[in-house]
Amino acid sequence: MAPEFSVKKHFPSSQLSLSMGSQYISHKTDSFDSSKSSPWGELQYKIFLVKAEKGTYSKLIPTIKYIFVEEQDTQLDYFLDSRLMSNDYRTLFERSRYAGFDMITTNNKVILGLQRLSWSKSKGHYHSFSIGQAFYFDKKPDYLNSIKNTSRSPVISEFKFELNTNLWSKGLLEWDKYSKKLLLASLGFAYKTEDQKRIEFKSIYRRKNQNKVYIPWADRETPTNQTEILVQWPLSKSFSIFGRWKKDQELNTSNDILFGFEYSSCCFKWGLMHRKWVDEEYFLTDNKILTFNDLSQGLNPSRERDRTYIFFELKNIGRFGKEISKALSSTKLE
Repeated sequence: MAPEFSVKKHFPSSQLSLSMGSQYISHKTDSFDSSKSSPWGELQYKIFLVKAEKGTYSKLIPTIKYIFVEEQDTQLDYFLDSRLMSNDYRTLFERSRYAGFDMITTNNKVILGLQRLSWSKSKGHYHSFSIGQAFYFDKKPDYLNSIKNTSRSPVISEFKFELNTNLWSKGLLEWDKYSKKLLLASLGFAYKTEDQKRIEFKSIYRRKNQNKVYIPWADRETPTNQTEILVQWPLSKSFSIFGRWKKDQELNTSNDILFGFEYSSCCFKWGLMHRKWVDEEYFLTDNKILTFNDLSQGLNPSRERDRTYIFFELKNIGRFGKEISKALSSTKLE
């Protein structure tokens, strides 16, 4: 249950918004019953500095936001499955950094951000650059050292360049001032056309997993360092090929390879896809204690999967099997 009240006031070149509410969460099982209530408030002010000349348009948006969340203490965190989301410019201004509703971050912070947008009508170019940081009134556990506390978040920097209607690039950096280390970096390039031609390259590096790890993986302190390439290319109006390759640079292994073809006519589609990938089995035996001990001693839970899929679709009626666009796209590299 989450009642909320919000109001916005627009000025000629700025905007003020105020939101207040509370979130009530209850967990009930056969062995325990827990509930908590979290009142919250947000106050945000944005300034819009606009410049337009000779077919180009640019906007500078300084933003300041205050967030307050009061949460009742709970010792039941290990029962909950919400996970921290990676920081980017959007999530930096979010009230909670958890995906899901189980966990709520106790917040009392001010966020400062600056965003620059520009585009050209004649050339079709679009550029954006954003940078921001949160400052905590109550210190938080340090990202790299959980026994230390910090009064500010890492600096978040994000960019997107659209060179034309078919080609764009996007990147993100997360920098820690105290350790002077790069905590996260991601970079992506994409080429897409209206006739379904598509080439994408993605890469991500994360120094440390910021979520609590209860299963003692031997590599739980290993950085995430992965790259991915995907291609979808029509050879004619009816026939196209596709593929995806994902590699773990830290382990120097390919952990997901996918390729296939699709044939399309006026009334139906059909195709074939082969996938070879690495999966993990969380519990290798019925005895969970023995499994935890084996994992802590370095047992590799990875299992190689190898499958071939057939898919068939009657257009506007229904389909059997995988949809290519969803099979190719991965939400995250991690």
